Amino acid sequence: MVPEGIFRRVTAMLVAVLISCVCAQTALAHREPNAGGDAGQSFYMKINAKLYEKAKTSAQVMARLPMGSYVRLISSDGDWAVIQYEQTQGFVRSSHLSADYPTLAVQMRFPRTAYVTEGTYLHFDQKASSSILRRINPGEEVEVQAIDGRWAKVLVEGQTGYTLESRLTMFSAATKRPEALKPGASGDEVMVMQRRLNKLGYLEAKPTGDYKQMTFNALRRFQAYCGLKPTGRADTDTLFVLFNKAAPQYRKWATDLTDYGDEVSGGAPAAKIINANWWESDIRSVFSVGDTARVTDVRTGIQFQVWRGGGTNHADVQPLTASDTRKMKSACGGWSWARRPIWVSVGGKTYAASMNCMHHGQGSIAGNEFDGHFCIHFTKSRTHGTDRICPVHQACIREALAAGNKK
Repeated sequence: MVPEGIFRRVTAMLVAVLISCVCAQTALAHREPNAGGDAGQSFYMKINAKLYEKAKTSAQVMARLPMGSYVRLISSDGDWAVIQYEQTQGFVRSSHLSADYPTLAVQMRFPRTAYVTEGTYLHFDQKASSSILRRINPGEEVEVQAIDGRWAKVLVEGQTGYTLESRLTMFSAATKRPEALKPGASGDEVMVMQRRLNKLGYLEAKPTGDYKQMTFNALRRFQAYCGLKPTGRADTDTLFVLFNKAAPQYRKWATDLTDYGDEVSGGAPAAKIINANWWESDIRSVFSVGDTARVTDVRTGIQFQVWRGGGTNHADVQPLTASDTRKMKSACGGWSWARRPIWVSVGGKTYAASMNCMHHGQGSIAGNEFDGHFCIHFTKSRTHGTDRICPVHQACIREALAAGNKK
């Protein structure tokens, strides 16, 4: 029999080793840049932050960096890091950088839609022993109002209560899935995907959690509509586009748009919409730096003028006047990083494109009430920060092309 004193000491040592291993793994998963050791690597912004001209908060702000922004580390020395964000270099706090994309709890901007990954309960208070208000089923949509530690405050069909944050997802985990969901699969993840397809109008059948022929056909329809390869398999790119806020509804192009006065084009342009490859077509010379173009928001018909001030992987543009800024904000429903399908009319032709709805970086037009510029993407164009094609922008371009060329 082991003496009690020795047993306690051995137990304490094992616990200490276990804790140190867990802490080490956590630090590795969410580590900040090492001084001088991570130059050239990519990181994400943990929180909304500012990019400064110098290593002090009183310095000029070069750009605003939203949570989750992808940046490249140039160098790091203690509290400050030099990073490259799109075309701009500057300083941020090293503690604001993470090697991992922010988790659901970190990246939330409330209120925010989320989905339940497995059956759980809506509790009256932040403890499992509190009274149960109702059961929440797998794949059910909730509105997250706040997150406090392990618990999330959510609104479900008019009832507000608490549930475990670990049971919620923005489906961001799906973008890292090693294997695609495919026919024959079943379970909560399939149910979540079916509910999303159903909500967007691609799947007419009731979600069952079983990946069968109707789900296969619905996913192929979605992929084809968004310009993705129609495999019927829920791969990384497909799930990223499907669960993005800008995912297109499956619907016929409506010409009876709401009357916005002179801001509305009245429907799809009469001329054929052109699908221009950013690298292989003449779009970069047709819409060159210094040119002005008319942008039409496909979903609302609102039009405004823009001026291209730069951009290499895509066009960096600014609303031409304060009136154009107000029209853009009206079309977007406020400022956000959501992507939207647009038509760009320049040089006597109209092109399918996509824009984001957020001012960032530098701007050079005085008096237009727009702080910085925003991005317009064409087919195969890439982001400046990651030098990669954004599948959501490409999906919006396909929506603009399909909407404009429908008879």
